Amino acid sequence: SASSSNTTVATVSPTSGSLGAGASASVTVSIASGATALAAGSYSSTISFTNNTNSVGNTSRTASLTVNSAA
Repeated sequence: SASSSNTTVATVSPTSGSLGAGASASVTVSIASGATALAAGSYSSTISFTNNTNSVGNTSRTASLTVNSAA
């Protein structure tokens, strides 16, 4: 399964699924709709991929977003 945490910078789709041994799947990470309300600054979310069967291959990736102040 995949999920994001920390500041809501990213959304993940699909958020869960099943794969057979050796299979792969595409996961789409998008800027979260709530990101438009963030103040200027740097934000990040941790996206975790978890093997719910035996935890082999669990991994995380960081999604980063920099919000600039309006000119």
